[in-house]
Amino acid sequence: GNQYDTIRLKLAAIRWVHRAHAGISLRNSPSFDILMSEIRRVSDPVTKKQPDTPAFLRLL
Repeated sequence: GNQYDTIRLKLAAIRWVHRAHAGISLRNSPSFDILMSEIRRVSDPVTKKQPDTPAFLRLL
């Protein structure tokens, strides 16, 4: 499945296309806002990877 940020970016793109080409401004329903908040809560936190150092690469 998609992460919260991915879904949010895709929805922003859909809204932009509708606004730019059809003149329609899409809005979220209250139930959709609740759904998105639950998706955000359930999504795994972003974990940053450590950079590969020259010393680590020499071990390979």
